[in-house]
Amino acid sequence: MASAEALAPLAEPKPLAPSRLESVVVFVLAAAFVALVGALAVTQNAVDWRALAAVSHAVDVLRQEDSVNLALIGFVEPPLPSLLQLPFAWLMPGLASAGQTVWMLGAIVAGLTLYMLNAACAYLGLGRAFRWAFCTLVLLNPVFLGLMATGVPDGLYVFLLLGAGWALLRWQHREALRDLIGCSLFLGLATITRYDALIPVIVATLVITTQTLRTAGRWSKLEGTLITFLLPIVYIAGLWVLANLLIMGDAWYFWRAAWRAEPTLFGQVTAQQAVVGSVLALAPLLAATWWAFWGGASGRPRLAAGPALMLLSPAAAVLVAPGWFRPWLARAAETDLPLLPAPDLFAPLLAATLLLSAAALGDVVPLFSRKSYAKEVCLAGGAVLLAVGCLFTLGGEERIYVDPRPAFVGLPFGADNASATKAVAARLQAEDPKGTLIVAGWPGYAVTLYAGRAKDKVLFPDASPPADVGGLHADGGLLVRYELSILEAGVARDKWEKALGVRLTYDDWWGGGWMHYRMEESP
Repeated sequence: MASAEALAPLAEPKPLAPSRLESVVVFVLAAAFVALVGALAVTQNAVDWRALAAVSHAVDVLRQEDSVNLALIGFVEPPLPSLLQLPFAWLMPGLASAGQTVWMLGAIVAGLTLYMLNAACAYLGLGRAFRWAFCTLVLLNPVFLGLMATGVPDGLYVFLLLGAGWALLRWQHREALRDLIGCSLFLGLATITRYDALIPVIVATLVITTQTLRTAGRWSKLEGTLITFLLPIVYIAGLWVLANLLIMGDAWYFWRAAWRAEPTLFGQVTAQQAVVGSVLALAPLLAATWWAFWGGASGRPRLAAGPALMLLSPAAAVLVAPGWFRPWLARAAETDLPLLPAPDLFAPLLAATLLLSAAALGDVVPLFSRKSYAKEVCLAGGAVLLAVGCLFTLGGEERIYVDPRPAFVGLPFGADNASATKAVAARLQAEDPKGTLIVAGWPGYAVTLYAGRAKDKVLFPDASPPADVGGLHADGGLLVRYELSILEAGVARDKWEKALGVRLTYDDWWGGGWMHYRMEESP
């Protein structure tokens, strides 16, 4: 028969609770700093296209038609980033069209993330001086700052995974129902932020299963616990599937969405195959990271954290010293395959690193008198390895180390430049072609957003006309994205003339890879 010690939950640490004033100060300072960097980035035309796409979807929902239409939220990318932009687009339509609301949401998410991290550090035993120093280093981390200041959906993903990890850790210690439901809600929202959130859901399910069987030893208790945990996740994800069914007529439309296949080392790879490849590539690393944290922080590094950190070491080596792997990585990067090091790694790796580091510091700082340092060395070593890895990226032939200083002049890590796109939008505003505007190419949504053409546009993701475009007529003309090295302007015009059944006249202006045609009567 199992001993009482074996059946007891993991010992809960003696938590330090930050005061309400301290928590508010942490939130305000973090949000204000990120807002400053984000606003400066907009003045420098620094942008993340995924964050801007979320703003564009929100504007479409509110402005493209006479009444609000949630069917325009977009059914390829996960919907939560766009849904969170709806209040900004409703209250501040001018700022949304200028792309300013990306950093507003990013600043709020950054404040909430540091608020939660500060509380988690206190729970794990760190005093105020240590946790403020730790939170400051996190805020100045160029990867974290870049994600938040440009409003990337991955920044929201970091916050949700951090919340899920902290809630699950508390559940391990006291098995409180509210912690289990909190973890489930965070992970449920993560699934409609990034589809690869399925990986931490699986890992959390395994952790809960192991813990419940260890402490209760009854399958009936496990059944009830897993139902309680999985039900909110299934409900949230199910709403997204149901929305696809009711609005798009296909429950799995988001999975079967028509992204064109990309050439790779292994032939043509579709979007679905790329997602599967991403899961297969990232699952060992992310699962090992979460096992390292949950196993190590729970006091069993010999069973979980040690092997997990051994699995992490090859991936960490690629992140820390990409120069060693540059020839292989350069070849892999040309294929668009999700191979390491990939941007998909940064958000989950950063979230796990923050909690792993807090757990390690919480053990090491107050307990110098311990005779055995096995757990501390395991946790601290893994935390340092992962934290250092988050400071490195390929970033070009000569740039390996990610320097935080460019963020302070409006050029945060990972941002692209929208100068050319804004110039085309300004020209479009000046010309002001009447009627509906057909925009073909990526990122056409950015051109129409900056130009304020939400109500009179038809967007196509590719420069070539789709098969079902025949008969579409638009008095506002055609704005086509072209690549001079691949596609000649005349060829593009001939294809669109044949598809639309109209004559196109070149409007004598182009820029940023775009050219505008006016439509005339059928030839």
